[in-house]
Formats: sequence, C-alpha cells, structure tokens
Amino acid sequence: MAKGVIVPYFMTVFVLIDAKAETSIKEVAMKVDPKGRRVYVVEWKDAYSNGIDEVDDQHKHLFFLVKCLRLETIEKTLDDLADYVFSHFSTEQGLMDESEYPDRDRHRQIHDQFVSTVAECIADDAPWDDERLHDLRKFLNKWLIGHIMTDDQQFGRWYKQYQYVQNFENSKYYKDEDERSWLSHLFKPDWVLRLIGKH
Repeated sequence: MAKGVIVPYFMTVFVLIDAKAETSIKEVAMKVDPKGRRVYVVEWKDAYSNGIDEVDDQHKHLFFLVKCLRLETIEKTLDDLADYVFSHFSTEQGLMDESEYPDRDRHRQIHDQFVSTVAECIADDAPWDDERLHDLRKFLNKWLIGHIMTDDQQFGRWYKQYQYVQNFENSKYYKDEDERSWLSHLFKPDWVLRLIGKH
C-alpha cells in the first residue's frame, strides 16, 4: 500500500453480515487500469439503500465525490469530501439520537475512526501520485459499501420501525386507550431489538 493511505485495524476485521454485502464488495473492482490494477469506481445501486431518503441521498453524493477524485483536483475534492462526511455523519447521528438507536455509540465510534483515517490521509504531505490515489479510492469505496451494507442497513431497519411506532402513536387508533393497551405489546423495545437481531 502506498504511503499516505492508512487502513486501520477495524477495516481488517470487517465482518460482512450478509451475502448481499459480500457480493457488493466483490463487484467494486471490475475494471482494470493501464497498469493492470483494478480501478475502484463504484456507482450507487438500490441495494445500498437503507430506506431513509435523506441518508440515501447523502450516500449517493459521497459515492459521487469519491468518483470525482483525480490527481488534478485532489486537494479540493478531499476538502469537499471531508466537509460532506462531517455533515452526513451529523445527520445520521442526529437520527440515531432522535430514535434512541441502542447501537449508536458503537456506530459513532466507527464514524470517528473513519474521520480520523481520512484526516490523517489529508494531512499527510506525501506527494499525490496514481498509486496513492488508487489506494485511497479503493479504501473509500470499500469502506463506504461495507459500512452502508452493514451498519447503516441495520440502523435503517431500526429507524423504519421507529417511524412506524411514531406514526401509530399519532394515529386515531392509538388514542383509544383499550386499543392502545392491546397493541402496545407489539412496540416494546425488546421486540424491536429482536427484530434487528440485537436481543
């Protein structure tokens, strides 16, 4: 790996939780550059969606920014990427806090590790060349797909359930006390945790 791209320990122990994620990561590197290296350029697919429109739109833009990485504009694109990652993670973490997502501290740590890795890469004063750019693009695409297909998918399932509960509690059916007590057992946190496989 070229100087300037640091792959942290958490990337080496990355566990894919389903076959969809494994297939997606294998599909990342399908093209080869003139030097025979795989070119890591990824297009957004519906399979990456976690069901939260705002988050999906931001993920699409992150893929676009990674795709825009070129030697001629590397500093500007990296600055844009760093700013956008900060904004995106703030959005996700706000939704996690709003929905009281039980795994939000671990998810936040993963975000923090990613930000640190990218910040180190940006701060490194080694000259940018094709090899370093290749390694960076490969790392970013693999990390984005892996994180989206595992951690963000899990959060998406939680958030959809949270929205369902919110909509139900705001419905006319919930206002009837007899119906509320009969149906409330469906919306207890333990049931939701079992749904996403955390209990």
